[in-house]
Amino acid sequence: MFESVRPDPGREGLTKAARIFFVLAVLCVIVAVLEFAIAVAGREVPPLRSVATNVVLALAAVTIGNGIERQRPWAKWLGFAVAALELLNFPIGTVIGIALIVYLYRASKAGLL
Repeated sequence: MFESVRPDPGREGLTKAARIFFVLAVLCVIVAVLEFAIAVAGREVPPLRSVATNVVLALAAVTIGNGIERQRPWAKWLGFAVAALELLNFPIGTVIGIALIVYLYRASKAGLL
């Protein structure tokens, strides 16, 4: 009879953390495409190492996001590691890193990760 109107903060944290990783993956792909396009437009040699690094980071972000959605314990630790590295990317990365840490902590505290 008396059900909670508020969503579960742990479940919400799980969903938001996974979404942030998917957004990070999309941003990595956009950066890779832009770097490649700018180099080609300027008739320079494309920075393949940088493009490949961004593609690998995008794949890693998608993998971590899927792992968080499926509540895998390894994804929690990789998520915290990526969040800690994001803290160093001032100012936007710092905000993203803090948000990831908060959402992952909420999900793990609720026993979902």
